Amino acid sequence: MRFYEGDAAGAAAWWERLLQVAPDRAYLAFDRLASVYAKLGPEHRFETMCRKLIASSPQDWRSRVALARHVAARGAALEALDLILEALAINSHPITLHQSAWQVLTLLDLEPRLVERYVTASRDAVFFKDPHICLRCHYRSNELLWQCPHCHEWNMFVEERLTPSREDAELLADAPSA
Repeated sequence: MRFYEGDAAGAAAWWERLLQVAPDRAYLAFDRLASVYAKLGPEHRFETMCRKLIASSPQDWRSRVALARHVAARGAALEALDLILEALAINSHPITLHQSAWQVLTLLDLEPRLVERYVTASRDAVFFKDPHICLRCHYRSNELLWQCPHCHEWNMFVEERLTPSREDAELLADAPSA
């Protein structure tokens, strides 16, 4: 609201306080902060924030994706690809992550046939868009909800994580490293 009222600095301060209180929910503010920081400057402010989040939570794939989008927009496609690959190693299931990978791959000077082959193959894969599940009643939502609309409990939503099957994990462990 503050941003739309012309108070970009107030909006930035409010979202930054939110990040201090709940850094695990920072991804909910990325688009807003990118807009506010673009208006306020300096240019590297959003990048600095993402790097701090990554340093404080090494398993934070969302901060890597946000940073990848940011650096890709300034023309650093290879750096963006490295960030995307790091995020994929943490969690390979979210469609938003693969959409960012597709975007970055199209920016690189790669053989278009190979990029299109990956895009086509991965579009048919099983992805989810950040599904959240209520721990009490198992209600599913694509949005983070504070109160479950089904059982009405508060703060019961967690992000569902898919893990490889035991056989897949054993195959990966036995695979020779490159």
